[in-house]
Amino acid sequence: MKKLRLLTVSTLLLAGSMATFTSCGGGEEKDEKDKKEEKSSKDNGQALVKQMMDAFDNGDLEMNVSSADDVKKAMDIDSDDDDYISLDKEFKGYDFDANFTMEDGALASVSCNTFYDDDAEEAAEKDSKEVLEYLEGLLGKSESSSDTYFDWTYGDLEISFSIYDDGYSLYIDPASGSDIGSSEEGCVGDFYNLKKDLTDLFLTNVKNGSIELGSTTKSEMAAITGDETGFDKEYDGLRVSGYFSYNGDVLSSITLDYFYDCDGALSLLDMDKEDLTEEINTGLGVTGEKDGDYEDAATEWTINGMSVRQANFSDGYSIYFEK
Repeated sequence: MKKLRLLTVSTLLLAGSMATFTSCGGGEEKDEKDKKEEKSSKDNGQALVKQMMDAFDNGDLEMNVSSADDVKKAMDIDSDDDDYISLDKEFKGYDFDANFTMEDGALASVSCNTFYDDDAEEAAEKDSKEVLEYLEGLLGKSESSSDTYFDWTYGDLEISFSIYDDGYSLYIDPASGSDIGSSEEGCVGDFYNLKKDLTDLFLTNVKNGSIELGSTTKSEMAAITGDETGFDKEYDGLRVSGYFSYNGDVLSSITLDYFYDCDGALSLLDMDKEDLTEEINTGLGVTGEKDGDYEDAATEWTINGMSVRQANFSDGYSIYFEK
């Protein structure tokens, strides 16, 4: 969950470089060929990441300012939803999901996730490295020393980038302590009810098999959580933006992004991260394993043929339920 800003593009992170052609015919023929190449070059997740970041760099997207229409125009999204705007694409071997959360009519956060097929680990690793190389070219060296988690701070925005065996995740949020979003010093957040919802709605149902990736349907998710598309809720200075991904009518993954929007809550974040890990241990009935020995290392659990992962950030954490 981090910050972002763009420069003009000098390095394409697309798989395969675009070739430059010299036409012996008229300029119209060359222009048409360039248009076709430009269109085809956007047919992958890396290009969508670049399109989004270009929009921030050009001022077409701005946190706490851009409207739902601005988001849809910048990302070529056709949607009637003005509160939680999603861009879902299926590419060869993987799915790409970008989610734009709106608050009070303005863009509040962005999350991008890729989910690669079981037999596409090499492609997932290759694409993740290309996106990371692109981000480092734009933003410089990461503030994190991890091999799988990278973050940058730029002005009043933050960016985080995580690499997994089955893809990558990119988050764009207001920087902690910035003027964007809520920063009430007195609030500490309702962490108790945040944990309760996580346990009652997700952990318990994963443990008892009521939520099963590759089996649970949209209507069943709606019956459990109240919405077939996701789970969004405020907890007095904390908030969750949840997204459910499907293959047809069958659940394929769950992403729950938790953000700490006020300074008082941020002062308790490190303690909450540890408490949340214990809550997941208890809720699932299995003990998770940390991915490294650094302070904010991710923790992963395996249960009923799926993985549950807690990734930690400077302004919150995310819980992923994946195959």
